[in-house]
Amino acid sequence: MNTRRPAGMFRKRSIQVIVTEGLSEEIYLDRIRSKVGSIPIHTVNAGGGDLKRLKKECVKALSERERWDMIAVVADVDVKSEEEMIEFDAWCTENGIDLFVSNPSFEVFLLMHFQDVKGRMSQDDMEDALSRHLGRRYDKAKGIRIDEDMVRTAMGRADISISGKDDITTISSTPGTTNFQKLLTKISEQLR
Repeated sequence: MNTRRPAGMFRKRSIQVIVTEGLSEEIYLDRIRSKVGSIPIHTVNAGGGDLKRLKKECVKALSERERWDMIAVVADVDVKSEEEMIEFDAWCTENGIDLFVSNPSFEVFLLMHFQDVKGRMSQDDMEDALSRHLGRRYDKAKGIRIDEDMVRTAMGRADISISGKDDITTISSTPGTTNFQKLLTKISEQLR
């Protein structure tokens, strides 16, 4: 059976399929998409931090993707063990999926838009700090306002947080770190 598309029907750019653990990641990436509209970013909310849910959505994305599409997962360490994260990272690598992780949660990266993040900060501490910076109670469903300078600042702070060690073991064992900025770099490279 010939599954090739007719001439002129090929997509010019790959789709960035990004499976997110939850709402805050999805909203943030949707805002990035609205700012860089020329890159087709499709977010899929797995509806929670369960690795089984993330794998299920990844398997679905793998079955639907074109060979040039990129699939990535954005996950939190929060309630997962280092061993579970290492195992999930190996599964992602075997399946050609990029994994981007924040410890303990995506709010680490959001807070980096405003300040450095101390490793000792709990989820409540981060949400309280976000509330102070936003001038309103932080709500995952509303996210944060972003602009290009804020995103660059957060990416710089995230780079410093991992000091060149963006492997899953380092991030899983070091609260206040993230390699999410690497996903944003990959997306911005598509604009060139």
